[in-house]
Amino acid sequence: VWAGTGQGLNRIEERGKPRIDRYVRHMTVMCLDTDGQGNLWLGTRESGLVILKTNVFSTFLPEKEPHMNYFRGVFQDRAGNIWAGSRYGKLYRFNRGKLLEVPLSREIFDNHIFIMAQDAGGNLLLGTEFKGLFRLKTAQTVFSRPNTHTPLTPEPVTAGGEPVTGTITGLLYDSKDRLWVGWLNRG
Repeated sequence: VWAGTGQGLNRIEERGKPRIDRYVRHMTVMCLDTDGQGNLWLGTRESGLVILKTNVFSTFLPEKEPHMNYFRGVFQDRAGNIWAGSRYGKLYRFNRGKLLEVPLSREIFDNHIFIMAQDAGGNLLLGTEFKGLFRLKTAQTVFSRPNTHTPLTPEPVTAGGEPVTGTITGLLYDSKDRLWVGWLNRG
């Protein structure tokens, strides 16, 4: 079991007597996810996006803004793309060893992207701090226009006709493709 902490990355061994191995004590790990190859991806507060691959750590910073090194969400979609959401409301896609910004409209700018998920249609759900839950139609927009700088406009997700607002801390699709949402201070 891997655990990201304010004092680095820990691995908890459960066989026999529990043991904690401490990895990378110099960074604050805000989020983690694994990819299809068994690599561990870390979003950190000060070191950017980090991958642990065959016991080697590699760090990636946004190509055009290396000072944007605070990541709150990391997610691999079904196509194998790695997405990273920043404290600054920016969304990045990891592609060929580079973190490339996906330009977004002002709806979620200056807002932490905490968590991500993918719906049955392949769209990316972005859970934010304060402004709620948004859906980004990725299939038609992100990959068909790779060199554009036109901001994409995520749509607010609604439930019962009302936007899902507040700080979104958890997203999960269950086996019946129902979306479960965790809110800060709301369950």
